[in-house]
Amino acid sequence: MRQSAIADKTRQAGVIGAGGAGFPTHVKLSNSCQIVIANGAECEPLLQCDQQVMFHYGREMVRGLELAVKATGASEGIIALKKKHENVIPVLDQLIASSHFNLRLFQLGNHYPAGDEQVLVYEVSGRIVPEGGRPGDVGCLVFNVQTLKQIAEAQDGIPVTDRIVSVHGQVADPLTVRVPIGTPVREVADACGGLEDEHPFVLSGGVMMGLPVTLEDGVSRTTSGLYFLPQSHPLARLKREPIESALNVARFACEQCSFCTLLCPRYLLGHDLYPSRIMQAVGWNAPVSSEIITGAYLCCECGLCGVLFACPLLLSPDRFNGELKKKLGAGGVPNPHKKTIERVREDRDSRLISVELLIRRLSLCEYDLPSPYEPARLAPARVRVPLNDHIGSPAVPVVHLGQAVELGETIAETPAGSLGTTVHASISGAVTGIAEDVIQISAKDSL
Repeated sequence: MRQSAIADKTRQAGVIGAGGAGFPTHVKLSNSCQIVIANGAECEPLLQCDQQVMFHYGREMVRGLELAVKATGASEGIIALKKKHENVIPVLDQLIASSHFNLRLFQLGNHYPAGDEQVLVYEVSGRIVPEGGRPGDVGCLVFNVQTLKQIAEAQDGIPVTDRIVSVHGQVADPLTVRVPIGTPVREVADACGGLEDEHPFVLSGGVMMGLPVTLEDGVSRTTSGLYFLPQSHPLARLKREPIESALNVARFACEQCSFCTLLCPRYLLGHDLYPSRIMQAVGWNAPVSSEIITGAYLCCECGLCGVLFACPLLLSPDRFNGELKKKLGAGGVPNPHKKTIERVREDRDSRLISVELLIRRLSLCEYDLPSPYEPARLAPARVRVPLNDHIGSPAVPVVHLGQAVELGETIAETPAGSLGTTVHASISGAVTGIAEDVIQISAKDSL
């Protein structure tokens, strides 16, 4: 199969980065590289969906890796996972042994954020992505393992209509479940035995980089995990704090201890990112275009620098950097940081943060439980399929209100020439709602 055919079928299937970024996968497959890395690092605390994919769908995932290697002309494919996943390693070893491609495993330590693609590229290949760059700049491309599974399925004409999500926290039975896209969060909780608290604080994606959602919000193509926590949990308070309030406190409270900088994974890779200096510059109202402020462009917003780990005063440099990036972009200020990095900081290895320590720090020990895989696909009464869960232009509906649709049918497409993908019906039923960012489908037996 030609490179263009692999990429085109991937586009038609609506495959995007399942690890959280949501970048249209067919665009990556249209590039060339030397190394394709399958990202199974799964660095967010408690998260277990990727290890379940590798164990239960290893054959499909490896086939997807082979297709990515073929499409990009890479010389090898590397599956990166944590060495603690001892049950997954023999499964993948056997599949690699029977492959006709140059594939191998790379076992990672249990550190956060091992799944950040720039950290992963260095760990696996020893190459350092330049400032403001991407893995492709050093001959690497990174794909989440669930994305690779979907690439393989796309070649057989199977579109993305569901995804595997691990569920944690205050549910009766923490599970990893197969969820139709757009399924309400409440129904996912019901599939896990129901809520132990009727009014939980819910995080989607991860406890570090994830965002709060409601019980009525729908699962997207990038939802890797759901966390149901009590409203009194420290994470609930920290995640709810308005950015304006946090910024006002930071202007007076930052004591320039530099812990945020010393533990920053991008700083440790050698990048000129100094969160402590950015905090100081913000406090002094430095010009937005200053070299210190524009360092925010280099931030991956992993959360280690701030209130979730490093900052003794519970400040959030990562959140400020995120806001600064928006402000810089809106103001047309380009990223001036393009330095090529020769070597990482000498003390990098001694500053890596273990996930076990992070779990204790975040008061999550009681939720650190197995989330076994339940293969039966959820059957929600209705779904709200998002049209903008990918990077690029939102998809435009191609269906009308009241129209009957079948599972897998195309319901929205990104305009020609725009970055994006197609969107498909995740259940069979009728279109009962169309909005700018979502299409609602009600199952046949609920009408």
